[in-house]
Amino acid sequence: MVNAFISAREIAEDLLERTGTAMVAGDFPGFAECFHFPQDLDTFDGNITITSPTELKHVFFQVLECYQSLGVTNMVRHVVAAEFRGPAEIMSTHESRLFSGAALIKEPYVVLSVLKRKDGLWKIFRSQYAIADMPRLNTALLNKNPGRAPANLQRDPSTEGEGD
Repeated sequence: MVNAFISAREIAEDLLERTGTAMVAGDFPGFAECFHFPQDLDTFDGNITITSPTELKHVFFQVLECYQSLGVTNMVRHVVAAEFRGPAEIMSTHESRLFSGAALIKEPYVVLSVLKRKDGLWKIFRSQYAIADMPRLNTALLNKNPGRAPANLQRDPSTEGEGD
């Protein structure tokens, strides 16, 4: 996909829409195409560096499993601010709300992301999640159960034959 955007906000909104749609749909390939590797991820509970699509896959399905266990049916996210920090870097902040039906599951949380352009494509390079009151989600984001692949990971047909 060619990123032909004018503003930092448009680029950030595009990545936010694509990653959110992919997460709700359980579409790992659609999600993964939005990230650079290595990928740095920080929460109040710690930080990790994701070095490969396989590691990202574990995080993706752990977060998806967490959302399913909480009854998340929709994520409403919007860009709060986005600005260029150079010709190939954007600093972006977005707010996320998790819903089960019409009910808000938790108060909104903020994510600060660094977006970088490489080979003509904008992708997420680093994300810092400010989630103070949801340790279960922080655990999933930090891949704290890496030896335990969620059941969804075993059924991901898009990665069959990759030799993970």
